[in-house]
Amino acid sequence: MIYPTCPFCGRPAERPTRFEGIHFCGRHGAFEWFDRARMKDVDLTGIYQSYKYNVSLERDYRAMRPRYIRGLRARILKYFDGLQGVSFLDVGCANGEYLDCAVDLGLSPVAGVEVDEKARAKAEAFGPVFMSLKDIHETYSVVQCKNVLSNIEDFQEFFSDLLCLTKPGGVLFLDVLNQFGLVARIKKWLGRPGILRPPFVINGFSKKAVAALAEKHGVRLSRLETTYSGSDILPYRKSLALAVRGRITKAVAASTMIAAEIVPGPFGEPR
Repeated sequence: MIYPTCPFCGRPAERPTRFEGIHFCGRHGAFEWFDRARMKDVDLTGIYQSYKYNVSLERDYRAMRPRYIRGLRARILKYFDGLQGVSFLDVGCANGEYLDCAVDLGLSPVAGVEVDEKARAKAEAFGPVFMSLKDIHETYSVVQCKNVLSNIEDFQEFFSDLLCLTKPGGVLFLDVLNQFGLVARIKKWLGRPGILRPPFVINGFSKKAVAALAEKHGVRLSRLETTYSGSDILPYRKSLALAVRGRITKAVAASTMIAAEIVPGPFGEPR
């Protein structure tokens, strides 16, 4: 049997795992592989633009806005002495929730990237929003990219573009889906596709994979850890069921996300 190659080092995978589609690289651990040829005619942008705007997200954000602002402020101040003069780019900015936070914090300039037309129209209330990374011709102190890399087929080039948009001395906040966390594994044991649902989400990451991505591109990881998506730990809708689920999720460490903070310079171990 010929195994697919590891997307992080290019070596042939050593063996499959007990989960369908997941293979193992001795250097970078487990990775999930799909036959990209079967998805070559899929219009991902069209699929995302066809999604109806989720009104509940806007309502949830209004309720949790103070926490969003505090979290973004704390994250940025780990790398800068103050907020003045710090520019901000949110790649995959959706309706502009984090752009709103950045404006509130006094960051300038503030910009976003979003393929969904309805979401982009709302986000433009806070600053310019581009359709593609290729449309941006300046760099930013802080580049944030949440839940996007898992949707990009050529994620290596996309990651390189994110680094190019980050100013020297700046920081890239990269959050990706944790395909090999407890939540994903339980779903696969139950015969479900885990977190990945091609063609919507096609790349699953592990901590080793994110570290390998940083190493390959010659940048340093300042932080690398598993975390939780907001819907897993925050009772957005003030729902008792959601609040209970969130606390159980956190208690069993069923992390669904990997959070990385990446800075220019030689590759090194995260703090």
